[in-house]
Amino acid sequence: MIQVQILGNLGRDAEVKTINDKQYLSFSVASTEKRNNEESVTWVSVLYPYQEALVPYLKKGQQVFVSGRMKAGIYQNNNNIGMDISVFASTLQLCGGKKEETQQPQQVVQQAAPAAQPTSPTSVCPQQYDDYGQPMQSNDLPF
Repeated sequence: MIQVQILGNLGRDAEVKTINDKQYLSFSVASTEKRNNEESVTWVSVLYPYQEALVPYLKKGQQVFVSGRMKAGIYQNNNNIGMDISVFASTLQLCGGKKEETQQPQQVVQQAAPAAQPTSPTSVCPQQYDDYGQPMQSNDLPF
């Protein structure tokens, strides 16, 4: 089993999907990496066990941290070959509000099943890194 951790922003509002008589929250996460003044975006599809309390917070632009089992697949669409990355998340952590919203709670932590998670929730979300992989100072945060 391959475990992954992803820090990124929701690309769309979460939707409720039923798979094998179980409900899940389905959403996509975009993780952006900058190198040599070029941006590269990686999209990941995420399924998380349904929890009604999370639905109002899982909106497009919300920064999240997810960890769980990864599955990758290859697809072909109009002679273009691509790779699909999906995660069945066991841990979901909200990492602050969207940039234009300030009234949203700063952090809500939910865990679907026992799994290893960071020792401190603050060690995952607030730390940002510059283009060279060095930690940014708190006054350098982009938000």
